[in-house]
Amino acid sequence: MWRRADNWTAFTDGYRTWLNGPRGVQLRLNVERYTWEADKGAPGTTLLPDTPLFPLPPVTPAQAAPAPAAEAPAAAVRFVTVQGAGRNGTARATVQTTPGASCAIAYVTPAGTRSVAAGLVAKTADTAGQASWSWMIGVATTYGTGSVTVTCDGASATAPIVVG
Repeated sequence: MWRRADNWTAFTDGYRTWLNGPRGVQLRLNVERYTWEADKGAPGTTLLPDTPLFPLPPVTPAQAAPAPAAEAPAAAVRFVTVQGAGRNGTARATVQTTPGASCAIAYVTPAGTRSVAAGLVAKTADTAGQASWSWMIGVATTYGTGSVTVTCDGASATAPIVVG
């Protein structure tokens, strides 16, 4: 869809939004905003740094088509374990991906807010291709089902996680 508010095109699956913005195609959760979005200060949203998911290189008409290069296959991501917890408990997640892949994690609480808990940091997959995280569930976290999204070298997987 085209957004009149900031003149950008976007696609959403109801949970995530892909935006074709000034830095190419970028992916964010629906409770997040980039600094260039018209509603960047909307209540209940988190401001994100502007990092492109698929950067668009400049193209000139006189540019010759480059020779095909052998590309490494994109990293696939699959959850090995997702373990929820009660309030003040420790949640855990482990994924399987390409060895050495750079991975980031995002935990969205059952109330729909993105957590900033310690432990939700970028990791590098080990030589077996696994990356693991553990973090504390806050004492005021709403009971229910949240979600965990892990992105490794551009590939993502999302899984539900139960708090309760």
